[in-house]
Formats: sequence, structure tokens, C-alpha cells
Amino acid sequence: MTHNHLYTDHKNIFARLTRKVRTKRIDEADIIEWCQEVENDIVQDMAYMYRYVEAEFTVENNRVFLPCHVYKILDVYTSPGDVTSRIYYYKAGEFISFDPSESYTTVYIDFMGMPVDLETGTPLIIRGHEMACEAYCMWNLFFEDIISDKISIDAKNRIESRKDMELAACLSTSERHRDRQDRNRDMRIMMNWVPRPANIKLIKNDTIQ
Repeated sequence: MTHNHLYTDHKNIFARLTRKVRTKRIDEADIIEWCQEVENDIVQDMAYMYRYVEAEFTVENNRVFLPCHVYKILDVYTSPGDVTSRIYYYKAGEFISFDPSESYTTVYIDFMGMPVDLETGTPLIIRGHEMACEAYCMWNLFFEDIISDKISIDAKNRIESRKDMELAACLSTSERHRDRQDRNRDMRIMMNWVPRPANIKLIKNDTIQ
């Protein structure tokens, strides 16, 4: 992956783990999956997700299989760039399906999703989330040992508490990637707030209709 100050990749986490865990075989594919779970299922930081536009999908058996990095579907339509061609779809887990009376062969989807390395196609990790991904992967590596009581209670508690602590820190608001432009945008929003006029008579429930 080319250098990016906003994102890193699973190889970073893989290297951290292989330096610390010498007695277990670490599968790189597992690290990718576990890091993706952290970003897509646990942290869900939409501020640093990509907005994918007009992604083309082939319809098979009246449904489309969604890639694993899709977080939120924005629109589905039949003609790229034509907002009037939006179509109705049904959510069905990893698929979206369409009315059986339709005969779509190709659809286009706008969605929010995890950033992906364009060179390798693997999901990226937001910088600052490395410790959370490492702790979550470590917990998964020892999960079988934990549930089968192959490690001590103290070791189990340390692995789980570190995982919980790092994920909680990840879920808190991060200022790492907020620059002056972001702060100026917030200030404009605050300055545009309309103050409550003095002496206004409000109707019941103290709300303005």
C-alpha cells in the first residue's frame, strides 16, 4: 500500500502480532477479516469511510451479492447518473433482491463503505485504530484457549480487558484527523445557528411549530 496518513492496512497488524505471538500460526486472511469486523461492525466511523458512487453489479437470480466492505446503501438505480432510474429493493442479509416481476441484469449502487486499497483490494484501517485491531485479533487468536480453559484466568482477563479497553477508546471521538478546515466548518455551523428570539411566546410543550 502506498503511504497514506489517514489509513494503514492489515499488514501492520499482522507484523505486530507475529512479533508478539511466537507459538501460534497466524493466518493473514484471518487478520483481514478481524480488522474488518473492528472497522465495519464495531467502530463504524462513517467520517472516514468512502462514498462509492455508481458501483456496477450484475444481477443473478434476481439478486445482488454485496461486497463485505459495504456499510450503508444510499441508492440503487438502473442507469448511471440518472436519479429518475432509482429502483426499489429488498434487504436480505448479504444480498439485496428485487421484485420477481422485474428483469434487471445490471444495477448501479451508491453506498458508504470501508476504504479499500486500490492496489490490493484489501480493506484499510483508520490510523489510530491499530491498537484496537491488534487487541481484537489477539483475543480471537486465543479465543479457543479461553473457552477451553487452556490458559489461566489471569491471562484470560488480561486479554479480554485489553480488547475491551482498546475498542472503547476507538469508539470515543477522535481528534487525530480533524484539521483546520474541519474546525472552520464546525464554526460556520455554530455561527449559522438561529438564536431563540427574546420574549417570544411559545405554545405548549415549549416548542415552535
